[in-house]
Amino acid sequence: MTLDEALRQKLAPCGTLQGLQHLDARTWLGVKAIFCAKRFKSYVSCGVDLSALQRLGERHEVFPRAEWSAVFRLPLVRHSSWHCEIAKCVGDDSGASNAEEAELDPTQSTSGFEVDELLLLAMPQVIPGWASPMAWFIQCRLHFAEALTTEGVAALAHYLQERQRTLRSSRPVIEVGAGDGRLAFMLNKTGLVEHGVVASDIDPAHAFGFPIEKMGWREAINFYRPKLVLCAWMTCGEDWTQGFQDAAVAEYVLIGDVAAGYSLARAHPPYLRTVLTQVSSELLCISDFNSKPVASMGSAVQGSCCAVAFRRSFTVSHSRKTYTFSRREQRDGVGL
Repeated sequence: MTLDEALRQKLAPCGTLQGLQHLDARTWLGVKAIFCAKRFKSYVSCGVDLSALQRLGERHEVFPRAEWSAVFRLPLVRHSSWHCEIAKCVGDDSGASNAEEAELDPTQSTSGFEVDELLLLAMPQVIPGWASPMAWFIQCRLHFAEALTTEGVAALAHYLQERQRTLRSSRPVIEVGAGDGRLAFMLNKTGLVEHGVVASDIDPAHAFGFPIEKMGWREAINFYRPKLVLCAWMTCGEDWTQGFQDAAVAEYVLIGDVAAGYSLARAHPPYLRTVLTQVSSELLCISDFNSKPVASMGSAVQGSCCAVAFRRSFTVSHSRKTYTFSRREQRDGVGL
């Protein structure tokens, strides 16, 4: 029995697609780990520079997109539009069918499917690109979905700097759900964000030594009373944005993958929604990679991982008409 045959049997012991319906998450993750590790090992054996690969896994540094592209020999396109700008999110580009869209016979044998196709059929909501060697490296060494880059950190730092000045904030930016605090650390390292960025998490990962406050998102906002809140990759299945609004923060910025939710694609009235195109175009996420290591993805122009700002608006009435302004427009008297 080959490894792929063993993995197919683990996913569906009965040998048919019907077995995928009863697959538990732990088994799925175990099979995925073995499959991706095998693919990564095969990819690395094809001449990847191991010293350069080791360098990219350094958590206390960030590196340019060009280095990622060179090591993995992939064209890393900068997206100019995102799925959150259209009505329906596009699924995985790997060629595997989505279980909700494809009409499959549950009695069909699993032998005609690749392991990655079966994994996707079992969990169609998984972030696209999950099976590529580059994505596997990022998930093992850095983050479950994103690799910070020099350009991405700089673009976000410049944006936060501009908004802190516009909001005339004398308080730090608060990052909630910050995990290990690496993003805030890198943003502070640029020296651009006025009053800095404070990382907070209810269960922080201290293993890597980044400064982080042990606080839940609500506690952090109540303690620091920030005007600007940052939340990258909010806990899956949760939505904290109503709490941000209840706390009357002037603005909150969300980063995540639209295909996996993260409250990015919908409006948050009365806050005004803005896709941060300059920041989003520099993000490097596993959804940017085809699940098979081919160079054809260079033609792709639409991404699903993006940064979106939600700014508190103010509504005034004048001569039977209603106008809505952002905080900056209100301050500068636009339209009044």
